[in-house]
Amino acid sequence: EPTRPVAIEPERFTQRVNIVSEIARIERQRLLMWIVAWCGLSSVWFLQEGDSATVPLRIAELAMTELASGGNQF
Repeated sequence: EPTRPVAIEPERFTQRVNIVSEIARIERQRLLMWIVAWCGLSSVWFLQEGDSATVPLRIAELAMTELASGGNQF
């Protein structure tokens, strides 16, 4: 379990993606694809160190779910 709050709850994840997309002026679908890629890489690093990859895998799952729905949930 992480010591700081992370966006592993769907509502929190969506809210944070919306904020970052808007403020950074990054297309939401592109941001979601970046999140999936980063979480995959992060998961490998965690596993190589013998740590749990539960959090990045959960975040990747949330991003893939939003991508499958069109990536435009607001």
